Amino acid sequence: MTASDWRAIGAAVAVVVGAFVGQRAGSGSGSLAAFGAVVASGAALCLSRSRWRAVAIGCALALVGTASMQRALHGLDHHSMRAAVVEGPSVVLGGELAGDPRPTRFATTALVRVATWRSDGRRANSAVRLDRTVLVHASGREAQVLATAVAGDHLEVVGNLVALHGFDAVQRWRHAVARLDVREVRSLQAARALWWRCANALRGMIVRGTASLPAAQQALLIGFLLGDTRAVSSSVVDAFRSAGLTHLLAVSGANVAFVLVLVGPLLRRLRLAPRALVGVVVVVGFAAMTRFEPSVLRASAMALVVIGARYVGRPVSSVRVLALAVIGLVLVDPFLVHSVGFALSTGACAGIVLLARPIARRVPGPRFVRDLLAVTIAAQIGVAPVLVGVFGTVAWVAPASNLFAVPAAEPITVIGLPAALVAALWAPFAPVLLAPVRLLLLWVNAVATAAAARPWSVAGAALSVIVLASVLSQRHRSPEPATIDAPDR
Repeated sequence: MTASDWRAIGAAVAVVVGAFVGQRAGSGSGSLAAFGAVVASGAALCLSRSRWRAVAIGCALALVGTASMQRALHGLDHHSMRAAVVEGPSVVLGGELAGDPRPTRFATTALVRVATWRSDGRRANSAVRLDRTVLVHASGREAQVLATAVAGDHLEVVGNLVALHGFDAVQRWRHAVARLDVREVRSLQAARALWWRCANALRGMIVRGTASLPAAQQALLIGFLLGDTRAVSSSVVDAFRSAGLTHLLAVSGANVAFVLVLVGPLLRRLRLAPRALVGVVVVVGFAAMTRFEPSVLRASAMALVVIGARYVGRPVSSVRVLALAVIGLVLVDPFLVHSVGFALSTGACAGIVLLARPIARRVPGPRFVRDLLAVTIAAQIGVAPVLVGVFGTVAWVAPASNLFAVPAAEPITVIGLPAALVAALWAPFAPVLLAPVRLLLLWVNAVATAAAARPWSVAGAALSVIVLASVLSQRHRSPEPATIDAPDR
């Protein structure tokens, strides 16, 4: 790696550390940290030695991260509904869904971006404008109504505000300021914003296009394409987690890259500026389809950095792309440092960027096997600290299971997305279009089940494949031509 890459890594670490320092300092205006960042930036301009200049820039970035976290915490603690949360009165909230509702057996929850609120019984013209997020919890008939909504839909609900506590307290890191126990869903309307309407329409086409598959396979395919695992059974999710294949059910950079490949023929026909604009629209639209999950945000931010670098004509290394994406996202939303999905996605990407090539040079076998194993091992090293800290375990069989699953998983996204869209338009062709995808899903699911139930068997089979591939590659390697030493003159 170059010195610029190391500086980029240091900058990203400084911003993340600054965010944790801001959390430790507590909510506030962040003005003191911001002033410190200005002073540190000025010092960096005055310093002549590059080492001390880098230290000053790192301090400035850390202070900016601190100020960003303090401001975000201040927004959670100070808003017009604060007194209502303490008193617990009946209120009427109006806003839009920040994501798809999550139905359970007895209730449905959803995050709602509140636009207006008022006490129940008052007139509508007395509503107070607000820009905060509330966790909405509905049960009974209202839960069934809420479960039919999708992200971006507008709704008006009546219920009692209570403070977040217990398991719901984790929703603070998704900007929720309170919980509303719903008594009545008064209105539910489709999304008004054009970008939400387009994203929901495309998402609906994918769901309709995969309807010809069995329910279990459709849920798995939706997880592969959109990262939505709500309909995937808990047993399948546990099997994928035990096999180290959970990343296949989370939208990552590979999914974003595949989408850009699909629109590649169109992009190549455009000039530089329109190409960059269309690329940004495609990336943001796909992120909206996948509901801006943390792993999607990381992948989308990296894609936008690459598009911007190509537009200005400055090549950027993968390390700097990741660092710039992390810096931008954490400064915009410092609560991402508490997202397990964001940490896993960033850790896996960092492991691949930093360790995949060195590992590939030391792994035996043909290049395809070496690259696949190197990427898997590097990603597992990158996510190991998060897995141990959060779940207390690491799927050691992941390199073996990925060796068998990834070659089938990648075509699922490449084939499945256009096949689902075409099948939504011509339903009679759906079984034929999705037949290859169905076979690939069966194989990946079988690998996950086998790796979870008999990890040693899968590891032994993977070792046998590596040895066999190594022997065959050595046997078919063409012998080097004999050389004749020229006589000394």
